[in-house]
Amino acid sequence: LLASTRKVFVFHTKEAALHAVRSCLSKDACVWKPWTDGSVAWSSEDFVVVEPPLPWSGGISILAVRSDALTDCFSDALEHMDVPFRSVVVPAPLLAAMTRSVYNMIAAVQEREEKHLFVYDSVLAKYWTRKGPYLYPKVDMDKYNDFILHCLDQGIVISPFYDVPSIVPFGVDRGVFTKLKNRSFLCQDKEIH
Repeated sequence: LLASTRKVFVFHTKEAALHAVRSCLSKDACVWKPWTDGSVAWSSEDFVVVEPPLPWSGGISILAVRSDALTDCFSDALEHMDVPFRSVVVPAPLLAAMTRSVYNMIAAVQEREEKHLFVYDSVLAKYWTRKGPYLYPKVDMDKYNDFILHCLDQGIVISPFYDVPSIVPFGVDRGVFTKLKNRSFLCQDKEIH
């Protein structure tokens, strides 16, 4: 997934994994996100936190440390940290599910590309800035709740949080966005542009 040899530590939360790196080495770790714009060379990052793409959310985060960046002091420090921040033991069935989800994500990243997404831009660009499958709203924050309701009326579910991007599902039919195209969101009696 990160195109490099890694030693893996498992934590209960993303914050715990990030804290482990900061407290042991006074460095920051990157948080992996699929379908980024290529601005991050994941293979060259020493510390990357990956949340396995499991069908449920939260509860597990992986700290993937480049083998050549792993020091004895980091491993020793992890063993002596407070319990909430220590790497945890993972039961075999959960480890198998995590591993399968990572391999499925590797296949999905290779299979789904920008060419599968730009076809929706004629409708989406009016309301969002699209980066990969992620949609960042252009609608003002104070009008976002009204926009959510408008989208729901059109049969489209978007992120209920302004600062959490919505996602274009891969393989979605263009017709899904037809109602949104035909019924523009009005903001103070003006069509949004």
